[in-house]
Amino acid sequence: MRLRSAVTTGARKLLKGDVRQPVEWMLRARSHRSNHPFLLRRESSIPSWIESEQSPAVVRTTDARCSNEYRGAIPIVPETTAWTVVPPTSFTTLDFDLVDPNNANRITATVKFVTDDDVVSEQATYRPPRDRGQEIVGFEFHSDAPADRARVEFSFDLESEAYDSFLAEIARRLPVKAGQRLKIEPEPWVTPPTVNRAQDERPHVFLISIDSLRYDYLDALDPVLRALGDETIVPTEPRVQGTATQQSHGSMLTGTHPSIHGLAHDTIDAGLPTIAELLAADQYRCSACVSTGNLSPGFGFDRGFHRYEHQEMDWETRVFNARSIVDTAIDWLETDLEAGHRVFQFIHLFDAHYPYTPSPPVSTESNIDFDLSDRTLSLAAELQDTQMEPIDVADTPLLEGDVERWQRNYRRSLRYIADQLTHFVHVLGQQGILDESLVILTGDHGEEFFEHGYVFHNSLHDENIRPGMAIKPPLSAEFTVPDRPDAVDFMPTIATLAGIETPAVCGGQAWQQSDRATDRITERLTPDAYQIAVELQGEKAIFTYESNYPAPPTDEQIADGPREIEYYELRGEVPREQSMPTPTVATEEAFRDVAERHIGASRRERVGDTKTVSESVKRRLSELGYK
Repeated sequence: MRLRSAVTTGARKLLKGDVRQPVEWMLRARSHRSNHPFLLRRESSIPSWIESEQSPAVVRTTDARCSNEYRGAIPIVPETTAWTVVPPTSFTTLDFDLVDPNNANRITATVKFVTDDDVVSEQATYRPPRDRGQEIVGFEFHSDAPADRARVEFSFDLESEAYDSFLAEIARRLPVKAGQRLKIEPEPWVTPPTVNRAQDERPHVFLISIDSLRYDYLDALDPVLRALGDETIVPTEPRVQGTATQQSHGSMLTGTHPSIHGLAHDTIDAGLPTIAELLAADQYRCSACVSTGNLSPGFGFDRGFHRYEHQEMDWETRVFNARSIVDTAIDWLETDLEAGHRVFQFIHLFDAHYPYTPSPPVSTESNIDFDLSDRTLSLAAELQDTQMEPIDVADTPLLEGDVERWQRNYRRSLRYIADQLTHFVHVLGQQGILDESLVILTGDHGEEFFEHGYVFHNSLHDENIRPGMAIKPPLSAEFTVPDRPDAVDFMPTIATLAGIETPAVCGGQAWQQSDRATDRITERLTPDAYQIAVELQGEKAIFTYESNYPAPPTDEQIADGPREIEYYELRGEVPREQSMPTPTVATEEAFRDVAERHIGASRRERVGDTKTVSESVKRRLSELGYK
């Protein structure tokens, strides 16, 4: 049956001119392996203080749950593969992972620590079990005295080929047209080493993103906020810089606006450093666990992370929901703390996203309305990322009462997330690190239930760009969380807290700054239009320009002016945007000047290139309603 499926899939690929992938399918079908590592067609970023003659690629492994885990790694070539590690600060722990080691009879790693007084050599050997062991095997070495540098070398004996040797030889001669290829080489691979600091008082950092979290639903997370403690700040005026998952997370992780980081279903600008890259270079152990294709490594979100787990949440089976994500994060945390690392974790939870299907035990299989889920996904396929004009709910396929059911289920989903995160926070306390950790809990955007005639996350109105946000600073932190934080502030705040220089291109403002700018900007880039919201002195303007997607508008388009302008007064609670014909505090010229200066600066500050995303990733996003 597996062979028949492989042949069918291969025939479809052949019709598209891809010869290698059908051969890979045959290799997998004829193999007795349960897991098959893949290599992505791009290099992985590593800190500059790690030296090697080989450049690491991104390797994808899949476990029994079909969860994908990504790491940078290089093949082990005897007498060639070696890492020389010279970090900026002395260290006592060095660790790395073997990837796909089970074709070897044994693998030996030797680490030579160089201290002030001596050179200490440590050695460890892994012998895979006969029934094939784990696809990822961790090695950990310790030096009694602080080391300034280390040399890591490898040797191994191969026991068998990974796949049918004849088909594998054919595959090696064929070009790779897909975004990834099957790892047909029998040699094991190894990840770049991570090291701790011998003396480290810096905080651990946890960035927790709850997809689609509205500000006015934060009360559903009260158990988490209580667990975080009295020092936790809930700002009343938080903002995101993008209207949907990719654009907003790109801003969180790079400290730049969407028109600069370039993430409009392409990849993060290759010239922009991410939070994880900065922290990894400064000897943090960086991990991420996400649950949507919008954050897949194909878009560059994995850059800088030692491990990046990408899980596609299933709305019916609830596989890879918030509980699964949190459990993975806890496992990694306990491992990394035991090794003495400072930790940065990025956690993304998708449960509250449409179609708003709550998880057990908040709901049971018998009372989940999957017909409503189908209507919701059908409407999202029509409107998400494309809705440019208000619509009436009566003009959609939704039934009477569906929106109210959405809202009830949305709140129930948030309550389920709260249960899982409360457990996570309790673990931080049990590990003794909660007090001195920075915890940022935020929505990547809000959610719209036909306020202003918009649905899901499509507009620049408050319901979508004013997320729920809570921040627990370290007890020793010498800064006050502002009441008006932006998502682009996360990177400079974390960098400053860790003692790292903030990249010049970063558009956010560290919360440690006292002279913070007062104007605020959020963008929406679509093939149909470029929209920008500007907030000044309690008022807001939304400008709609002709599209130059995926880039910001050209000088000519700016000179032609916006095709539509909306003004709102911001007062009261939700709903609080009061439409007005013209601004009453700031001038129309002031709003337009801020918008045009931002657009011009965005074009100048794009520093690298984006790359094309694979068709498989685009197809999965299309199934979820994203264009």
